[in-house]
Amino acid sequence: MASERLIHLVSQQKPLYDKDAELKDKIWQEIAEQLGIGDVEAVKKMWRNLRDTYVRNKRDGQGRSGQAAIKKKKWKYMDVMAFLQSSTTKRRGVSPQGDGVFCPWKPVE
Repeated sequence: MASERLIHLVSQQKPLYDKDAELKDKIWQEIAEQLGIGDVEAVKKMWRNLRDTYVRNKRDGQGRSGQAAIKKKKWKYMDVMAFLQSSTTKRRGVSPQGDGVFCPWKPVE
């Protein structure tokens, strides 16, 4: 139940998932208080796990060209976290050689 409540609280705080850093610390503190969790870092970690799982499930659900369809049970929070759709677009990497060729990974700098 804490996961659903956390998703709901974060969904109402656009700066947390829309990369507006100005109010993040204050908002995370408020969310931790509303959840009754004293450790803000624990709440952030819980959120990162939920967000990463959402992104992974979204990516896996799209499949890849030429890949056989695999039926997989839908993650229970997928619909609730749909508010992240616009802020979790897939990043395109750049070739390590700098030749403008697409690479599916982000080079280490």
